[in-house]
Amino acid sequence: MRRLKMYRLGVLISLSVLLNSCIATKRYTEPTIENKYLFRLDRLNKKGEKLTDLDWQNFFKDKLLKEYIKEALINNQDNNITLKNIELFKAQFKRRRAGYLPTVDINTDVQRQQQSKNTQFGSFANGIMTQYTASSNLTWELDLWGKITSQKLMAKAQFEKSITAQKLLQTELIANVANTYYSILEADKRKQILAETVQIRLESFETLKQLKTSGYSNALAVSQAKAQLVQARILLNDTENQIFTLENALSMLIGKPMNTIKRNSLEEQNILTEFQLDLPLEILSNRPDVKEAELEFKSLFENYNIAKASIYPSVKLTANIGFQSLETSSWFKSNSFFNTLVGGITAPIINGRQLRTQKEVSKIQMEQSLLRFQKRVLEASIEVSDVLNQYNTQRNNLKELKTQKQLLDKSFSDSKELLKAGLANYLEVLNAQENLLNTQLQYNQVLSQNMQTTTTIYRAVGGGIK
Repeated sequence: MRRLKMYRLGVLISLSVLLNSCIATKRYTEPTIENKYLFRLDRLNKKGEKLTDLDWQNFFKDKLLKEYIKEALINNQDNNITLKNIELFKAQFKRRRAGYLPTVDINTDVQRQQQSKNTQFGSFANGIMTQYTASSNLTWELDLWGKITSQKLMAKAQFEKSITAQKLLQTELIANVANTYYSILEADKRKQILAETVQIRLESFETLKQLKTSGYSNALAVSQAKAQLVQARILLNDTENQIFTLENALSMLIGKPMNTIKRNSLEEQNILTEFQLDLPLEILSNRPDVKEAELEFKSLFENYNIAKASIYPSVKLTANIGFQSLETSSWFKSNSFFNTLVGGITAPIINGRQLRTQKEVSKIQMEQSLLRFQKRVLEASIEVSDVLNQYNTQRNNLKELKTQKQLLDKSFSDSKELLKAGLANYLEVLNAQENLLNTQLQYNQVLSQNMQTTTTIYRAVGGGIK
């Protein structure tokens, strides 16, 4: 009789395995990236060092900046929060990875029961019965439809996504620290230019006052010179305030208060002027946000597999073994041993269409995530294309501004000499002075922007983080 039961159980399991060969969850395949999602990246190959082979410690040359980045990666609170998320998803992945294993419980209890004398057993028993039990229960669900496997793969994708999210935040943090540092350097240089301008305009103001006394100038020229001097002082005050604000912003990114931000000068910065890009697909595959979008699709792909597998019957094996006795003296003797083995199938019949609806919803969510992945790839390719074109434009503008700055510097010097000789009027001097200041500030600003654009390129191609 027992053999017959085991035979029936074997037939039941074999039938389930046969059905599984016909209806199985699909294996995940990476989504393909077509050329329509690559925007002008085939036109942007350059010579030089490969950006995707660089990490931040090699990419940035300023020693002080590298120290600030290192401190930010340790102290920044947002970065530390994402690290805790990784620990959370890692724990969940470990739990799902153990889904193949059976659950085992150990139970020990003493049951005392007093029978009513008016019952069938109480009429001839003494009315009190004490039973001692020590047992172990084992439950194991067979992964016939791949549901447990998909649960493990989904948890793994979510774990990997949490790591990628941390890399994305880390890349953004590095770029923000570098750009804030470069903004401070630009403001320092602007402060220097404006301080020199204030001194020059003060000298011009004093010169015009002397010329007015000598009859070679007038009150209008003096008032115009005074107005320019005041304007330069206002710009200087605003710049000092901006430096204070930027220093606080950098302290916030670093994650600790700093009274003084040590830094080098703008002219001392050594940035890459030549670089080499990988193939378009390799550029985008290194970006944490593209990886994150793909892992989101992978997670929802496995979630769809789980929803499909939930529709089909589940097969469980349950075993219970132990010792049971009415007396403690014979509790663990061979005659007290018992065992039970149960195999069963649970199949959903009527559930208010919940499982089929969940399957349809999961499929739609998976398809939406694929579209988001494709959109992310397109946005990433456009960002890389835009920032590389912006970089080249800025480099060309710097060459032109440098030439313009040299010409205007000479023009201003000549106008001052001509004014002293009486061959130029005050308006020509003030105009030359204003043009020189604007060009100096513009060159300084474009130089800082170009360094920040280089940092953006570094982030746009994945931040050198594998």
